[in-house]
Amino acid sequence: MKKSWMKKIAFTAGALALSLGVVGLKANAAETGSTTEPTSGVYITKTLITPDTDVADIPTMTFQFAAHDGKYYPFTSEGKQNATADSTVTVPGIPGKSISFTHDEMATDSTSTDGTATLTKFSSDLLAGVKYTQVGVYEYVISENDAVDEEADLPEGGTVTYDSTTYTLRVWVTNDGNGSFIVTPTLVDSEGNKLGEGVNGFTFTNKYSVENTNIVDPTDPTNPDTGADFWVKKLVAGDAADINKDFTYTMTIPENELTKDKTYTLMFTNPVATEVTVEPGTPVTYTLKHNQIAYIKSITPGAQVTVAETDDADYDEANKAIFNGNEKLTTDADYEPLKATGTLGSAANNVTYTNTHKGAEVTPTGILMNNLPYVALIVIGGLGLGFYVMNKRRNA
Repeated sequence: MKKSWMKKIAFTAGALALSLGVVGLKANAAETGSTTEPTSGVYITKTLITPDTDVADIPTMTFQFAAHDGKYYPFTSEGKQNATADSTVTVPGIPGKSISFTHDEMATDSTSTDGTATLTKFSSDLLAGVKYTQVGVYEYVISENDAVDEEADLPEGGTVTYDSTTYTLRVWVTNDGNGSFIVTPTLVDSEGNKLGEGVNGFTFTNKYSVENTNIVDPTDPTNPDTGADFWVKKLVAGDAADINKDFTYTMTIPENELTKDKTYTLMFTNPVATEVTVEPGTPVTYTLKHNQIAYIKSITPGAQVTVAETDDADYDEANKAIFNGNEKLTTDADYEPLKATGTLGSAANNVTYTNTHKGAEVTPTGILMNNLPYVALIVIGGLGLGFYVMNKRRNA
């Protein structure tokens, strides 16, 4: 298993000032989250989507969540929440929560689908240990701390997409008639809609992707194999092969959690051709001549690519496909000479198509111009010899 990069995404922690003069939040609770969903309480549900751990190293990431902007609303005479907050009442702070993900956890506990790894973890109860001393409705805003300014701690080229969703937690505190309080939480989404019955978690989803930041120009003849995150090269062979012939290809980048809503540019060399825009899930068609390369820069590991060549009756097709540094051999059961499919990784990703003309070896026939002087000398010599023999017989 590949090593884990023990780098964390640093998040802004510490106390946040509550509005209307109420007390600040308590320090964030030190926890890493659990893959077991709680059976009670109010908790954070965190889902992380990354490239599959077979194709990329996943750094350790710690996400933090806060309950802030606490307000207190007294009950009306009808037992409903008053429309106006009372800033004179102290609102108990809810400790923030943190949930961590490591490479090893993503490798062993995640669900692997279409080149991606997905893992969901849960925090402990947000209200555990929180004490209320007065009846009424306590309202908090629940959100994820966005650490965009701290992304320098990620590996070069690594990017986290944060979840900007906010929720409202309303805690109804009533008297049980025996000197104790009944605490009833209500979960509300960012639109003010109450979450469904039995829903006790606030859900946040994050994505981690990484792109190649050390790309060498594929037109550089000294670096033919490291010019892009993915490339396709065309070669033709055989005495009768046409090096100016166009061969047709269809490329598809399937849409998965890491590629959806993105577009990529397919570029060409030898000669340079018009660029082609590739939208995940939509096939594109293009042509390649002998020694021409089609390539894509900056496509994340975990993306999948399928390339198919249109059959040509005059040529025998073969391809050498390499995905994440692993070559698909012609002895593989799923090898197809016209088609190459794989998941891109942090190592080399490329396909070389070689088409060999079916015609037999060409044997020159007839008189070639560069042999004509020698042929002429032989003919003249033969004519001279014939004239000498005939003349000798005549004089005998």
